Amino acid sequence: MGESLKWLVLLCLIGVFVIFTPVYSILEYSVVKTLTVYAPAVSSGGAGVLSKITLGIAYPGSGRVFFSALPYTEIETQGAARVAAFIASLLARVEFSNYDYYVLVESTTPIIGGPSAGALFTIGFTSLLLGLSINDNTTMTGMINPDGTIGPVGGLKEKLEAAASSGFKAFLIPLGQRQYKYPVYEEITRGWLTIRRVTYRTVDLVEYGKRLNVSVIEVGNVLDALYYFTGVDLRKNTTGISIKIDTELTSILNREIIRVASDSVKYVEKTTSIVSSLPSVYKYYYLQALEELNNTLIGLIDTSKSYPTYALFKLIDLYESILLLYLQLAIATGSLSVDNTIKSLYNVLDEYSKTAPSKCSLESSLARAYMYMAWYYYTEASSALNTSNLDVALTSIARSYRNLLEYSIYENISRLNSEELSCEANRLIHVYSNALASYVYVTRTLSSAGVTLNSNIASLLEDQVNVAAYMSENNDTGLFGISFLILSYTPLLLHLSIGDISSISGELEKIITIYTGISEIPLYNLYIDLANSARKVGDRDMHIKALLSAIALVQVLAHVHVLGGGTSTSTRQNTPTTPLINNPLETGTPTSNTTNTGSPNTASSTDKARIYIDLLIVILAVATLVLLLTKLLSGSKKVFMS
Repeated sequence: MGESLKWLVLLCLIGVFVIFTPVYSILEYSVVKTLTVYAPAVSSGGAGVLSKITLGIAYPGSGRVFFSALPYTEIETQGAARVAAFIASLLARVEFSNYDYYVLVESTTPIIGGPSAGALFTIGFTSLLLGLSINDNTTMTGMINPDGTIGPVGGLKEKLEAAASSGFKAFLIPLGQRQYKYPVYEEITRGWLTIRRVTYRTVDLVEYGKRLNVSVIEVGNVLDALYYFTGVDLRKNTTGISIKIDTELTSILNREIIRVASDSVKYVEKTTSIVSSLPSVYKYYYLQALEELNNTLIGLIDTSKSYPTYALFKLIDLYESILLLYLQLAIATGSLSVDNTIKSLYNVLDEYSKTAPSKCSLESSLARAYMYMAWYYYTEASSALNTSNLDVALTSIARSYRNLLEYSIYENISRLNSEELSCEANRLIHVYSNALASYVYVTRTLSSAGVTLNSNIASLLEDQVNVAAYMSENNDTGLFGISFLILSYTPLLLHLSIGDISSISGELEKIITIYTGISEIPLYNLYIDLANSARKVGDRDMHIKALLSAIALVQVLAHVHVLGGGTSTSTRQNTPTTPLINNPLETGTPTSNTTNTGSPNTASSTDKARIYIDLLIVILAVATLVLLLTKLLSGSKKVFMS
């Protein structure tokens, strides 16, 4: 009887644990919202199909993204889910790490692949975070890019047909893909011989959609897509963001312009002196190159009077080119030795490192990142010299000096009254993880699609990722800065590689305008001023780089409580919880297909009632078990006494 009693007690304890477990799960999240959408896809046989996607957000969370797919998914789809969740948190102006995000994809195809549902993920998460209803008559396809733009995808004709056959009235596609080239497979039989060939035809998807009774609309960014899905327009005036550069920052820029220009002039003069002693067959070529560099230098010095920020960034690029040419000629003619040049670089780096800023601000972090990059290129130069690769050694030396120059600029800017950041280890890792996830997502997606990467940017990004990995091991505060650089150059690599660089600037301007509330941050103003200046002088590439830098800055600040949801709430914009205007695609009131079990601040009355009922059940169950256990023990005692 004693042994039976022990087992009974154990079963009672297990019962209590089982009862408590679901209640704990309910209390773990005070908010759970879900949304079901349908994404057009292409089956393995080439036909258009729909995949069922259930999205969910849960509060409070820790920035985890859970992904499940039936039957199987490729890695790019999972990467798209994480990027989508983060972009959605930026649009909703909530802290990413306050929520957990769930994605369940169900499809009839054996393999779910590619990033084409990423934009739809983003719209779904954003609508859940903002409490918006979406139009059930609308669907879309498109890759979500880390900067919030929407990238090209394949299978558009088949996806449009799938959307039409399922009753959708609006189908959003990536900007620039209206004229879609699709494959046609043919078999030609000649006697016993069968020839299979593929030809390509072009279809106007907008016109084809009309025949299918579907409105096909091109969208270049998630703000445009959100508008068509919900009727909420977060877009602002894109004629240029008005900002004011602080007088102290202007003084720093002017001093740096003088310094960089003076160093550049010095190396032009040294190089000219070397060229003058060259044989005539080489002299003409180098004199032409020097004349072009010198004319560019004079032009930038003149430009600095009207656009100092733009002139400084262009001078930095020019400085590296002039220095590299000088090093190549000086080493080739024996005016310098490589060994002495590398030793001199080491001494300069060592001296600069003694004054590296330790303050935890974004400017100081960026300065530290450039210092690490300078040391990295020093080691690259030393390694290349050991393998007799002179070209790589000289290129690395020039890059190291360039990064030292940038270090000095941001170190000076950091002396302004820049805002202290929250630099706990978990914050550093969150920012680094987001940057690394974006980098892996973009590079793997491009590689899987067979896209040739832009070699210059790809090489630079690889160097930055290597430096970031080293810094992460030491929880160095420079992780904010190096993550910012990775987040800036990753979308640049994407746009340069897929070739949409000429049309992307307008989309980036739409995205950056929703963050005008952080204009008191000097570094943000610096990049916006650079973007405005580049647009005015007609430098498209610099304009895009500056906008991407501003967006990357926003993404870093989002992790350190500067964009709302944290301590610096004065910069947070109010976001709507109900549609601001009517959806142009609606024929009636949109039907919400979300399930809401609460809100971040208060639980709904239904949730409270359910929790109270569950707690009451637990109390009654425990009381019953205690009474039962008491009675059993009492009975056992009587048996023992008898």
